[in-house]
Order: sequence, then structure tokens, then C-alpha cells
Amino acid sequence: MPEENAPISNNPLTRKEKVTRFLMPLAVLVVGLGAGAVVYTSKPPVEETPAEIKPRAVNTMAVEVSSVSMTVESQGTVEPRQRVNLVPQVSGEIAWVSEKFVNGGTFAQGEPILEIDPRDYELAVVSAEAVLADAQQQLETAKAQSEQAISEWNLLDRGEPSALALRKPQLAGAEARLKSAEAELLKARLMLERTMIVAPFNGIITTKSVDRGQFVSAGTQLAEVSSFDDMEIRLSLPEREVDKLDLEAMRRSGLMVRISAISGERSKVWQGRVVRTEGRIDSRTRNTVVVAQLTGADLIAEDGVTRLTIGQFVRAQIEGKDFDRVYELPRVALHNGDSVYVVDLDNKLRERKVSLVDVSDEYILVGEGLRDGEVVTISPMTSGVEGVEVVSLAPNAGSES
Repeated sequence: MPEENAPISNNPLTRKEKVTRFLMPLAVLVVGLGAGAVVYTSKPPVEETPAEIKPRAVNTMAVEVSSVSMTVESQGTVEPRQRVNLVPQVSGEIAWVSEKFVNGGTFAQGEPILEIDPRDYELAVVSAEAVLADAQQQLETAKAQSEQAISEWNLLDRGEPSALALRKPQLAGAEARLKSAEAELLKARLMLERTMIVAPFNGIITTKSVDRGQFVSAGTQLAEVSSFDDMEIRLSLPEREVDKLDLEAMRRSGLMVRISAISGERSKVWQGRVVRTEGRIDSRTRNTVVVAQLTGADLIAEDGVTRLTIGQFVRAQIEGKDFDRVYELPRVALHNGDSVYVVDLDNKLRERKVSLVDVSDEYILVGEGLRDGEVVTISPMTSGVEGVEVVSLAPNAGSES
């Protein structure tokens, strides 16, 4: 038996075994690469085909030049051209009022509305007449005395007389007192006349403030009176809308305006004229206000019955400029603020900058940049489509760019 706890023997590898262990993995790798090469070379070649780019389908239209009459739209509220506070120039008790002195009552110019008790003023006229008669008598006496003084001085033959000797100052004083008396009488009669309050123009009572039996002082508001035959409508317009109006024609003769409003169940229409601007820009909205005016028969609607009413909300269509050569396109045709896409002879998109006459939510008007017959896209477009080939969904051929 071997001896207990003897060391285990470690036999070293032979040289042949070491070489074999090194070469075996390398041989496996070489064999694998060779097999892969055989498989790769025996694989049939793959044909490369270019990607097909299909033309983009778009809506198009062929443009045609046309004439356009511009229309500017706005809205506003009907107001009287004249509106005044009716006040007396004399004091007293209101002794009489017209049966039409009510809110909504209408009066012709010069028609009596109410009267302040005239008795005190009638007495003032009588008194002034008496003063005038006395002044006339004093003047006649002064004239006679002056003539007598001249005659007596001539008889005495004392040389050149003084003005006092001939009673000229007394005569001048009498003449002045007469003129004063005449003025007082005119004033008394004027005050009496002012006890009758009359309509300053054809108007309507919009606010009544007093009634019969009430004492009023000079300057007390009796009523608010608004003109009945002349109405105005203030129309606020942004600058781009004002540019569509012929302001020179407006100053000469006014611009036609169509006023419409819903009355009852139907729309009513009136015709008027825009006659002026207010000459300033609203600091809040930066808009310009133009004023439409309707007078007399214009206040009756085209139905021959309905009258325009103070405070009524209306819509307005104002006659604008005329353009002889423009191209009208749908709003969707506009891109980048001032361009459209034209389809050329090769059916490719070409961006074209244009000069715009008008832009709205529905359409654009092009003044310059297009020619008759050119085909324009009317589909929404993204950026970067310059040169993209398209096919039209509408039966339009391409045109020169």
C-alpha cells in the first residue's frame, strides 16, 4: 500500500497535445468562414428597383380675369342727426301742454309744445308800452323847446350860441330815453314770445321731464327732442376696409349704402349715403368711423311702410371701389400671406408671389401676378412643396409658369 498523505503526481502535457489544443479552434473558424463564403457566393443576386413617387392629387382651378365692385360691411345703431335738451328762457308755471307732449310724440318745426303762464310777461309789455309813450312825449317836448331856444337866440343876435343855450343836450337825452324805451318794449315782447315753447325742428320727444302746473326756471330741462327727418348711423371700419372706399367720391356726393335690419319676421332694407368720416381714429379699436345718413323718404324701407327707428341695430353694406382686372380665388389658395401655387406645363407646383387687392375669410382678389388661364391649386398646402408633381382633381391642363 502506498504511504498515507503522499503527494499526487501532475503529469505535464506533451508538445503534441499542446499544438492540438491550439489548432483545433482555429480550424473550426476557418471551416465556418469557408462555408459562409460558399453560401454567400451561391445566393442569387437581388435586383434593386427605384421607389415609385406618385404625383400628389390636388384641387385646382383655371383663373380668369374679371371686374369686381367692392362692398364694405359694418354694423351700427341708428341715431338722430340732431338731439337737443329743450329748456325755457323764462321762468313761470307751465300753463298749457300739447296733447302730443309725451314720450314718442312728434312735432313739426315751429309747432307749439307747451306754454309758460304768460300773464306776468303780458303786463311787462303793457308797462314797456307806457314807458315808450312817455318817452315819445318827452322827446316831442324837447324838440319844441330846442326850436324855441334857437328862435329866441336869433332874435337877440348875440353871436354864436352854445349847445346848452339851444337845449341840444336836453334833446339828445330825450332821444336816448326813447331808444331805451323802445328796446325795453322789444325785450318785453320777446320774453312774452318765449313763454310759448315750440319745436326747433321736425322731431320726436324721446324724454319728457315736466308737465302742466309745474313751476320751471330758465334753463330747466323740459324734454329731450330728437330730429325725426334726419338719421345717422356710425359705422366702425378697420383700415383695410377703409382702403376699399372711394373717399373722394364720398366727399363729393356720398357713397351708396344698403341698410338692413330684422323687423318682425322679415328683413327690411333702406337706402342711404355715407357722407363723411369723423376725422379721427378710435384710440381703443384703431378703427375709423364713417357716418351714413338717411333723410326724408329714405327713412321708409323698400316695403313702403316700415320706418327706421332711433336706437335700432342695423347692418350696412357700403358701395366700394370698382376694379376692372382682378382674379378671384378661394381663400384656401393663399399661402405664406402673399403667394399662390401655380401648376406649370410639367404638372409641377411653382410658388408665385401676387399682389392682393382684398382678402376675406372666403376669398382673395389678386390684382397682379397671374395671367388668364393659369392653373392654381385650391387645396391646403404645406411648406416645401415647390417642384412637387401633382395631378389635378379638376379637369384643367397645366399652364406656363
